Amino acid sequence: MRKPYITCFFFSIFIPLLFSQYGVHVNSGHFTKRIEYNYNMEADFNLGSKDVIELLLLGDFNASAEFFYSPYLNSNPCSPAGFRMYRDSLDKSYILEIKQITNFESMRHILINIYETIGIPCVLISSVPEDVREKILKHHWLVNPRYFTNFSNQFRVETQSFTISDQFAETVYKYIVSFTATFQAKGKPPPYIADGYSVKFRTVKDDLVWTLRIYLPQGNALKLSNLCREIITDSSSDKFDEKKYISAFCSLEN
Repeated sequence: MRKPYITCFFFSIFIPLLFSQYGVHVNSGHFTKRIEYNYNMEADFNLGSKDVIELLLLGDFNASAEFFYSPYLNSNPCSPAGFRMYRDSLDKSYILEIKQITNFESMRHILINIYETIGIPCVLISSVPEDVREKILKHHWLVNPRYFTNFSNQFRVETQSFTISDQFAETVYKYIVSFTATFQAKGKPPPYIADGYSVKFRTVKDDLVWTLRIYLPQGNALKLSNLCREIITDSSSDKFDEKKYISAFCSLEN
């Protein structure tokens, strides 16, 4: 019964080395890594690394560990989803919170309409780089705040929360921190990606928030993102098993 935890301890010693040496992100999608203050000048949480859709799910604060999955608009049947871990209000235990947009497919036309208002036809949206699309959305957010209030209210966000063990929370946190710190990429990214998805890993360390955003992850990024997506899927179907995931995280490089 103790084997997963012994294995986890063994691998925790070598996490930075393993993550830096194997499964490098090669000739794939763009990525950005940000390290910044967790709070802004007004003593509010710094949410600058969160895009428009992510703010609907995880926009009230930065948790100790977060994962966000975002499909592209044109043909991906999946919906944006994510999870975060944080201490409860009494600081007695960790909470795992699963967040999903359940009506994203039916609301897709709203996002497409934003691009079309500035002259980008629907058929050409997929040819616009993801970072440019995000800047367009953020621009509309700033210049049309009333529109986005109505926009936000139309999305149905489903939230599931439950208590998790310190061991599970600390294992996930440790791996996301190590992966973010040692992430490497090589080669040359494509000019744009017409389809697929992006993922974000975010952690808070002391006074700083670390964010790693990757388009079409490969190597360890793909392994870790698949594992995080499984957590969301299993939690949604009442199949979440801490021991399964502690073992899985610890064997990422086994």
